Amino acid sequence: MSLFLPSFKDVPDKPGIIISRADKIGDLILSIPSFNMARRMYPEGRIAVLVRSYNAGIVKNLPFIDETWIIDGDFSDLKKRMKAFRADVFAALYSDGATLKAAAASGAPFRTGPLSKPLSWLVYNKGIIQKRSRSVKNEAEYNLDIIKTLNPELFGKRYEIGGRITCSAENVRRAEAYLEKNGVKGPYIIIHPFAGGSAKNLTEAQYAAIADRTAAMTPDSFIIMTASESDFPRLEAIKSSVPAKNVLIYKNGPDILDLAALIERAEVYAGGSTGPSHIAGNMRKKAVLIYPAKKSQSPLRWGLFGDDLAQYVIPDENNPGEDYSKKTFDCITEDTLNGIALKIFDKFKTRHEGN
Repeated sequence: MSLFLPSFKDVPDKPGIIISRADKIGDLILSIPSFNMARRMYPEGRIAVLVRSYNAGIVKNLPFIDETWIIDGDFSDLKKRMKAFRADVFAALYSDGATLKAAAASGAPFRTGPLSKPLSWLVYNKGIIQKRSRSVKNEAEYNLDIIKTLNPELFGKRYEIGGRITCSAENVRRAEAYLEKNGVKGPYIIIHPFAGGSAKNLTEAQYAAIADRTAAMTPDSFIIMTASESDFPRLEAIKSSVPAKNVLIYKNGPDILDLAALIERAEVYAGGSTGPSHIAGNMRKKAVLIYPAKKSQSPLRWGLFGDDLAQYVIPDENNPGEDYSKKTFDCITEDTLNGIALKIFDKFKTRHEGN
C-alpha cells in the first residue's frame, strides 16, 4: 500500500528518473521490466540506472536506458553525476545502506522505495509498504509496484511486460566462435548447474547424471554445461564424470552477455534458481527449472517472470520435513533425475520438430 499517496502532479511529463537495483544478477534481471515500464510511462524522460559494478554489463545495451551508473564505486563521483542529472525521481527497487545513501544525496524531490528499514521512512518521501517477506507474488511485480507510485493512472494505461536483454555484436561473435570451435552446428541444450546459494539446488553429481541421460536421448545434438570463471574448476570435475561424448563445457568470462548470447541461441535451458536462469527467462526460452517449495524461494516469488515456456520441477513439493539449512535437496531419487532429463528432452524435441 502507498503511505503517502503520491500524485501524478509530483512528477513532470519529461522527468529525470534514477532507478536503483543494487544486488544480484537475477534480482537485476527481474528489475528490467520496471526500467522498461518507466520508459513507457515517460517516453521523453531521462532514465539512469544505478547498479553494482558486476551487473553493469547486463543493462549497458538496454535501448530504453540513457545512462548506467555504479553504486559501489567512488561516491563523490556518483554525487556529481546525480547533481548534473538533476533528478526529479529516485526509485529504489531494493533498499540497502548504499541505496539509501544515494537516494538521500540524489536531490530528487520524489523519492520512492520499499519502506522496509527504519531509515527508509525518512529517505523515501513517497515510499510504500510491501512486506516482500510474505512472498505473495513475483519479485518483478514488487519492483513494478515501486514504479507504479510515480503515476498509478499512467502506469495502468501503459502497462506492458517487456524489456529484453540486448547482446552486442561482439557478444554474438564470441558465442558463435565457441560453437564453431566445438563443432556445434545444430540445436543444443544448455545446463547451468550452479547457483549463488540463495535457494536449494541439486548436487553437482546429480547435474552430471541429468546431463549424461539427456545426452543419451539426443545423440545427434550437444549438451553445453556452463559456469562462471570461479565455478569452472567444479564444472570440469562434473564433465570428467559424464561418459557421454556430446557434452561440452563453457567458461564465461567477465562479460555476462557472452553467456546471454549463448543462451539466446540454445533450444532449451535447464538450471536452478540463479542469474543465468533469469537471463533465459528474459529471453523467453523453453526452460526446465529446479526450484524449492519453500515460499521465499519458490517459483511464485523467484520464477522466470513473463516466460510461459518455463516448466518447474519442485523436488521437495511433498516433503514437509525438508531441511532448508542445507544447500541441496534432501531426497533426490533416480526417478527424479530421469524425470528431469525427460522434461528437458521433451522440450527439446517439441522445439526441434517445430510444434
